Amino acid sequence: MSAPLRLDFDLAETLVDDILRATTKKSGRPLAAHTIALRGAILLLTDDYDRMTVRQAFYALTVRGVVPKDETRGYRLVQRQMLLMRKANILPWEFVADETRWRRRPTMYDSVEAALAETARLYRRDPWTGTGYRVEVWLEKDALASVVVDVTEKWGADLMVSRGVSSATFLHDAIREAERAYDNGVETVIFTSSTGTLEVLGRTG
Repeated sequence: MSAPLRLDFDLAETLVDDILRATTKKSGRPLAAHTIALRGAILLLTDDYDRMTVRQAFYALTVRGVVPKDETRGYRLVQRQMLLMRKANILPWEFVADETRWRRRPTMYDSVEAALAETARLYRRDPWTGTGYRVEVWLEKDALASVVVDVTEKWGADLMVSRGVSSATFLHDAIREAERAYDNGVETVIFTSSTGTLEVLGRTG
């Protein structure tokens, strides 16, 4: 049986000024104490993260004991409150990342000069060149990719999203690339995250 929702009334009090702007239902009745506490916990996430998917916020709140690890009484509750908070301008819309829907547009420029200027601006030397290492970060959930990619891009690491069970082709290609790197004297270090913290999963050396 999942653990019951743990209320943090001290937390609710410290954030009540932000939350009171939308703590009344359409019926005119105030929101329940556990809802106010949940909203306060969600707002605290913005101090630790620049962006999060709803699923990642749910995981973070379960670790903190705010909601149970349950799809109905946990995830859906967090999902609904994060939507209502954004509609009420309590939670910034930009805070929530969504990788399940996307739009692609071709890269275009007004002139050759503009294209060359952008190419020069985007030039970035591979930070791993000459170190003898290459780094991969593996994730199971595609929904977390938009958050983790900010870190992997900063450090020049490959982000590998397997979406649960990896396909044989995806694994084969990853192994072949690691083998080619190893043949050229470059060791592949693989990180993964199952607890919210990156851990070394393996290395080719």
